[in-house]
Amino acid sequence: MWGQRYFLYTEWPEQRRKVRPEAIWAGTVRAFSIMLGVTILAVFWVMVTPGAQYSLAGLFSLAVFLGVLAGGVVSGARAGARGWLHGLLVGLACGLVLLLLAALAGPLALGAFYWAWRLLLLALAGAAGGVAGVNLARPVTAGYRRGLG
Repeated sequence: MWGQRYFLYTEWPEQRRKVRPEAIWAGTVRAFSIMLGVTILAVFWVMVTPGAQYSLAGLFSLAVFLGVLAGGVVSGARAGARGWLHGLLVGLACGLVLLLLAALAGPLALGAFYWAWRLLLLALAGAAGGVAGVNLARPVTAGYRRGLG
């Protein structure tokens, strides 16, 4: 059975309607691992350097964005098809977990416009990562056949 060519990747008919939860889980875990790693490095940096005050909000925002982007890549690569959807779900899952953590911080951290904008950006970052992950998973070559590639 030959795959059908779509924009930037090949998709097999049986993979069209499948959302793979293990791919979403793997991407979400990778995203939070990157966020945790950056947080640990930032805490170590604050402990080691002799500064009185630090502003790390930009660093943490960048870490969240890059973490979700990397999580989308992992999710798209694991899924093999519909990387944009898997990455989008990773971005939304990470955004909702961060929203729940912000709710624990107090009601002042729950600005509706801020979180709507942040969820949109995270979903787009995850979708972009998912598209990249699908294209990194297996190259599209002429004559690629299922079972032989």
